Amino acid sequence: MEKGLNIQDNYNIAARGFPLHARITLCFYPALGYNITVSRLYIGIFAIAAAIGMAACDIFYKPWFSIDLTVFRLPIWILVFPYGALNIIYHYMEKRACRLSDEEIIECGRKLEDAVPEIIDLIGQKVSIKEIAARMETTRGIPQLITLKYIIALGKAVKT
Repeated sequence: MEKGLNIQDNYNIAARGFPLHARITLCFYPALGYNITVSRLYIGIFAIAAAIGMAACDIFYKPWFSIDLTVFRLPIWILVFPYGALNIIYHYMEKRACRLSDEEIIECGRKLEDAVPEIIDLIGQKVSIKEIAARMETTRGIPQLITLKYIIALGKAVKT
């Protein structure tokens, strides 16, 4: 599949509006079922804020957040800041990859409009996204990736 999209992800893709692998689930006490799901955008913002706090502490107080190497001292915030920036960039790349392009709309727009009632019925029956995309490809000739992007767009439209 192209652009890292995985059609095997299930119904939650369309409901949330973007792919599940763009989110990270942190498990606290997995036996009790405590989970927190955080998007990469929030992880990036938190990492950049932490890096700014570490830098301020290192510059204005004491170099607590530094690693002494043999020749020089490496501030940890120098590593945390790019990590946060890369998470934010990754979030927006994934978000852009899930949108239907103009070419895709021109190519399959009419077929997708005709397939909306069938797609909604299949989602209501809890059929997996992979099966819906495969069925649209065999019955209507719509490529699976375009079907997935359209279902995501439908999920966003329903959400707003």
